Amino acid sequence: MSIRKIKSALNKKGIPFIKIEWVRGNSECESEWFIEFTEGTKRDLFEASKKDGEGELTADHFNYSGGNAEAVMEFIDELPCLKGVRA
Repeated sequence: MSIRKIKSALNKKGIPFIKIEWVRGNSECESEWFIEFTEGTKRDLFEASKKDGEGELTADHFNYSGGNAEAVMEFIDELPCLKGVRA
């Protein structure tokens, strides 16, 4: 997992972000990545999730938008595509 891979996954879905932070793991914990979104992007994602029929996102989805490699990719997979969605 790399920041570039996360950026690529978000860009494929047309989801803008503020930053992606990487916290290096050590012998006691795994590396983690955290994605920061603007409030406008979160709002757009909430609206798009209502329309895609896959289940609505809530504010709880963004309380901890990060984690280990598997958790981050699962989180991104849950996000709806924003390509072609007007802000």
